Amino acid sequence: MIKARSIAPILSGILLTLSFPPLCRYYLAWIAFIPLFWAIERASFKDGFKMGLIAGFSHYLSLLYWITIAIGRYGNVNLILQLVSLFLLCIYLSLYFGIFCYFFKLSYDRWFSVLLIPSFWTLLEFLRARLLSGFPWCLLGYSQFKCKTLIQVADITGVYGISLLVMMENAVLYNIFFEKREGYIKSLLLNLITFITLLAVVLIYGNYRLRCFKNPEDRCSFKVSIIQGNVDQSIKWNPEYQKQTIEKYIRLTYLTKSFRPDLIVWPETSLPFFFQEDSPFSKKIRELSKEMKAYILFGSPAYGRGYPRRFYNRAYLLSPSGKEVSYYDKVHLVPFGEYLPFKGMFSFLRGLLPNFGEFESGRSLAPLRFKDISMGVLICFESIFPELSSEEVRRGAGILVNITNDAWFGNSSAPYQHFQMAAFRAVENRVYLIRCANTGISGIVDPAGRVIAESNLFKEEVINLQIHIYNHLSFYTRHPKAFIYFILIICIIGLSYLGVEKKRDKGGRVYV
Repeated sequence: MIKARSIAPILSGILLTLSFPPLCRYYLAWIAFIPLFWAIERASFKDGFKMGLIAGFSHYLSLLYWITIAIGRYGNVNLILQLVSLFLLCIYLSLYFGIFCYFFKLSYDRWFSVLLIPSFWTLLEFLRARLLSGFPWCLLGYSQFKCKTLIQVADITGVYGISLLVMMENAVLYNIFFEKREGYIKSLLLNLITFITLLAVVLIYGNYRLRCFKNPEDRCSFKVSIIQGNVDQSIKWNPEYQKQTIEKYIRLTYLTKSFRPDLIVWPETSLPFFFQEDSPFSKKIRELSKEMKAYILFGSPAYGRGYPRRFYNRAYLLSPSGKEVSYYDKVHLVPFGEYLPFKGMFSFLRGLLPNFGEFESGRSLAPLRFKDISMGVLICFESIFPELSSEEVRRGAGILVNITNDAWFGNSSAPYQHFQMAAFRAVENRVYLIRCANTGISGIVDPAGRVIAESNLFKEEVINLQIHIYNHLSFYTRHPKAFIYFILIICIIGLSYLGVEKKRDKGGRVYV
């Protein structure tokens, strides 16, 4: 039995990983935490925290293994530093599991645990998305992307509402099968009724919202072409292949001529040179926009004036005239990839990371306009931060466009995970999401979260489609933190009640 309780946290971690892409066994997320709950129920608080660390570490190690590919194969980092980086990140993320298990021990046998336990988890997910630059990769709610009816509630709660529902079901099932304390039936019935009622409301709402997005014909629309160049990351920045890369994008763009797109989208840093400079390459791109009579959105590195020179990860929007240019500089940079956080503490890493970038953050989120349409641009992993997308839409964006270079991930599970997380932004804000990746996955997601076009990995591909604009701000877009405030109130009330009960147990009476 002791051995089984030691293995149970590892089982929970593996089950949780299997619920995410590429396997997408999303139903496993609904039971993944039950072995962990069973293991820590009779453990001490200290041992419960340790088991949480074990579950978290097994989950993140099997989920984020691709980090070694990104920093090893393409970052030229040696094997030891690859493993150290991966283990440190997994240990940090596992702390949230450990803290959650501590809270679970506090509240699992209370009549209100069906609300308190999922609320603790959801609040910790929100903190993980914010602290130390934030890393909200594969939050629990993302595992349910294939359940279209279920995820429609994200336009009210964001992805966090889905996380709460899945964790609630884990807690209820655990109570049904393993809770045997005296007088537990009344508590179990209350928890079960609460969950079933909430689930029914979510599914009814989901069915209603899915019907709302079936007939877009009467909406404003435009034509978009997505160009997936599939440029090998190992040669992308090699000057000898510069011309070859540019000619590839021009050749693929010409394939869209008969479609006559209004907007053509290329990936992040698709142009491996400084477009802002008046070079022959820049002139070629300007001539292309004139010839195509279309707007072209593309990524290119940029620099500011002055000394020391500041570099930016920039998205340019070039008009059909080839002259008018607007741009967006990436706001949320990748720590240890595009910039070095806590420079004084980690200055020694400059010599260890030969491909380390020293980019500056953009000044603000600002939608770019083409024709009469505003689009919110998200560069790379900005798409996994819900608040960035909602801010863009609040500022007038009628669509979201995510340009990225997922070649860093190699042929791993990361591109599938990244695409699925980005797709949630369409549901939360009720807008179309256009995604263009260098090596994949590129695609288009409608406001209900349905993937209506999708490319393959490591293929040259062109996607042509007509996109519709929905002039409607979702509740989540208008109030992105409302659900988190609600969760915070539940946690505060729950902890206060636990404190009162603890005093009652010690002194025989309640102190207010």
